[in-house]
Amino acid sequence: MVNVNKKYWGEELKKKAWTKFWKRAKNSRSEKEFRFLLGKFLSSSEQTVLEKRLIILLLLSRNFTYRKIGEIIDAPADAISFIKKKAIEK
Repeated sequence: MVNVNKKYWGEELKKKAWTKFWKRAKNSRSEKEFRFLLGKFLSSSEQTVLEKRLIILLLLSRNFTYRKIGEIIDAPADAISFIKKKAIEK
């Protein structure tokens, strides 16, 4: 897992950072260009974590069981449950 510094940056700075990232993302002309943009910001480990989470959501939407998802991408059931719960939070 990636180690993250827990220093608080403030809501305004975070909002500006997300806004700038969103503008760059929505101006991407293709999925390939967007993935390239993500690659500039994320380490290979972070990309792997993101891809696993996206795959979990995809497989859940196809009604795969937690066990089958775990077998496919080597993820424990509690991680799959956590991602599912976070995805449906409002």
